Amino acid sequence: MARILPFVFVLTTSVGCAHNSRTIPAAALPLASADYVVGDWIEGEACGNYLLGFRLASLFQYRGGELSGGFGWGLSAEHKEAIYDALENAKTATHLFAPRYRVSSNGFILLGTRPLFGQRCVLVSARTVTLKSGPVPRAK
Repeated sequence: MARILPFVFVLTTSVGCAHNSRTIPAAALPLASADYVVGDWIEGEACGNYLLGFRLASLFQYRGGELSGGFGWGLSAEHKEAIYDALENAKTATHLFAPRYRVSSNGFILLGTRPLFGQRCVLVSARTVTLKSGPVPRAK
């Protein structure tokens, strides 16, 4: 009985937890010399439901795009889907610049923002960039 008591305590105190986090890039990335237009802020959102730590949508379907240039390394499926959603909302944008993420998790959360049981949502805000004719030579 004494061994079960700590487990019961953890279960009863952590059910119904919510966790919110926000991240922005650590360093501003300089834009290369090119013919582009920086547009307004755009948002995209994606949510995933979890059961026993596995994302249910990943078992049956995949919605989202792959990110190039190392931009998506280490991002969750919800992050990638939110970025894809933001690009879908901005029809003329070719790139996103300076993304900011807001992650909210609800349910039984063990570590970080990934729930054991529950839901995790990601809202991304970024500036749109529309590349026109491509790189321009640097002036000397």
